[in-house]
Amino acid sequence: MNYAELAPGTKLPVVGLGTWQYRGGIAPLRAGITLGACFIDTAESYGTEEVVGQSIRGIRKDIFLATKVSPRHFRPADVTAATDASLKRLNTDYVDLYQLHWPNYTVPIEETMGAMEQLVDSGKVRFIGVSNFFVRDLKRAQRAMRKHKIISNQVRYNLVDRTVEFGLLEYCRKHNITVIAHSPLAASQ
Repeated sequence: MNYAELAPGTKLPVVGLGTWQYRGGIAPLRAGITLGACFIDTAESYGTEEVVGQSIRGIRKDIFLATKVSPRHFRPADVTAATDASLKRLNTDYVDLYQLHWPNYTVPIEETMGAMEQLVDSGKVRFIGVSNFFVRDLKRAQRAMRKHKIISNQVRYNLVDRTVEFGLLEYCRKHNITVIAHSPLAASQ
């Protein structure tokens, strides 16, 4: 398995196990982990956090676990409640990467990012990321950060959809933001 640096001192496999629309149960996830795919991505909206939690039971320390908070939970109290609910479903006390799933223009990003930083300070989250953010969204989120950095942006990127190559990819490179591709095989959203 090849590895890439996500943040200084933190490497993860370049191939992860995404669980959007996943219905395969525990055994296939465990098999993937055994083969070295120890980066698992889920989200509260996927409905797969519980099976991921069951799949990593007893091996949590060997897994890089990412999940996402839904835009409807971007108010500070809702971010905290959503995190606690995800942690319970995942049967863990922290996630490695917690991401804003999509931009939400109805909640001030400063409020949301402040809540995300508090999660890092409390030890419930190791790293903050975003998902499906364009450059303008990413800039706004970065300006709202006070203590921590946004380390990743998970976006659709494959041979069919190369939209990220028109500015976003270069912006992320310049600002040391790892681009995590979702739907790399061009599956429908």
